[in-house]
Amino acid sequence: MINPVQQNENGIKCPWLMYTLTVFSQFSLINQGYDMGASSGAILLAKDIDYLRLTQIWKQLIMAGPMVGAAGFSLIGAFLSDQYGRKKGLLIAASFFVLGYIVIGSAFNRETLFIGRLLIGCGIGCASANTAVYVAECSPSNIRGRLIGVSQPFMTIGILIGIVISALFSYDRTNGWRQVLQNCMHSFKVDS
Repeated sequence: MINPVQQNENGIKCPWLMYTLTVFSQFSLINQGYDMGASSGAILLAKDIDYLRLTQIWKQLIMAGPMVGAAGFSLIGAFLSDQYGRKKGLLIAASFFVLGYIVIGSAFNRETLFIGRLLIGCGIGCASANTAVYVAECSPSNIRGRLIGVSQPFMTIGILIGIVISALFSYDRTNGWRQVLQNCMHSFKVDS
């Protein structure tokens, strides 16, 4: 049987399983960072698409959509976390991310694109309400701060990946925006 908690030379327990759990639970933050990094490049690609008809107001609404969803759903996510547990809360967040990316990938007008962005925001809010609490509850006190503190590097990695993906799809003026915004679903959806 594998012992998930082993002691180092100082007698301090170092649970390698906790590090693995932390990495996988932080994928929601990579996803959040990806959305931040990729959306600015995607909106530049989508601005000239005829069927989206993006005015300046609609560009702002689409960019702000995730923050609106996150603000509202962080409170609901906290309630769901208390009712059903942190792990199920992260699964709900992952479901919102996947649903949002499916809606974005099939968007045929600006309203549908906005709804997809709102759904991603709901995933961001739910994940924000659950990720750190889940890691804190599962981790021993001697490494709890270290495990919770890795959230910012994971988000920063997500931003970097989003910017790189935006640059890679910048050649496609027709569907590049769709590929950029939908690409995260294929790359990182292994939450919990």
